[in-house]
Amino acid sequence: MTAIEKILTDYEAGSITERERVIALARLITPETVETIFANIPAEVGEELLDWAGTAPLEGGVMIGGELSREAGGKVAEQLRVAGRAIRNWQAETQ
Repeated sequence: MTAIEKILTDYEAGSITERERVIALARLITPETVETIFANIPAEVGEELLDWAGTAPLEGGVMIGGELSREAGGKVAEQLRVAGRAIRNWQAETQ
């Protein structure tokens, strides 16, 4: 089972919320993986990611990290900034 399949299965099983699904998928996205990720998820999930990327702060802003250490929180925030940029760039290139 791929990471994408695991995330989608966890959501279907009720183990994670819609918001958690979006963030988990976003954490997999880089400029190199964005096209593959979108090719392997349902269209409605792709729309959720596009919506998220359109509103996610790319610089500054607030990212909620729960019980993460400062270092781990910084890493997650950077992953999400990279994902947001990659999705926005990919969307612009494919339209």
